[in-house]
Amino acid sequence: MVNYLLQRDSVGRPFGVGIDSLLAYEDILTQVYDIHEIPLPIGNHGSVIVIDQGSLSKVDIISAIEYCSRSQLKCLLLVGQGGLEHVDYLHLVDDFCVCPVEHSELKARLSRLSGDNLQQEDVSIIKVNDLYVDLSKYDVYVGNRKVALTYKEFQLLVSLAGNPGHVYTREDLLSRVWGYDYLGGTRTVDVHIRRLRSKIEDAEHVFVETIWNVGYKFNMEN
Repeated sequence: MVNYLLQRDSVGRPFGVGIDSLLAYEDILTQVYDIHEIPLPIGNHGSVIVIDQGSLSKVDIISAIEYCSRSQLKCLLLVGQGGLEHVDYLHLVDDFCVCPVEHSELKARLSRLSGDNLQQEDVSIIKVNDLYVDLSKYDVYVGNRKVALTYKEFQLLVSLAGNPGHVYTREDLLSRVWGYDYLGGTRTVDVHIRRLRSKIEDAEHVFVETIWNVGYKFNMEN
């Protein structure tokens, strides 16, 4: 399981609130500067996003927390000493640490949030009823029928089937699959969903449900 540290440059310090060198934490954290660089979680198995409060603006922090919530990513906030009284969004995060924080404590908190201490099924496989997706081989089957998908169609399917029953807005899917800086509109999502449905659905299998004026969800029963 890879966990990510979301932080940007702070004046004279590589980390805003107490991690003085990423080298000491590189076994549990991978640094990113933009939350959209982070791979999406599959089902209930996802990375933990560690947000460095000292190197981000409040607007950026709230935006990152909201993105985590929409994407079903866990987030942990790193707060500097004496900084808690100025943070009015702690209720929005899954956990927080006051820095400086010991490596062992941070590792334990990350493990708890990610569920690494639980026995889990193979996270490289998604299976919902007759749909089978092998993430490592990019194979998709409906029953015994192998389905050939484009990469974008595959990404859409993984996003939806990885969290069956969860309603994704078109904007969510556009951001997750095409990236936040994609210049096209949400019509792109509709077109690709239609193509995806034509390949994985038939009279006996209806996987993707349209939520009118909102987006799409993956049916747990079909």
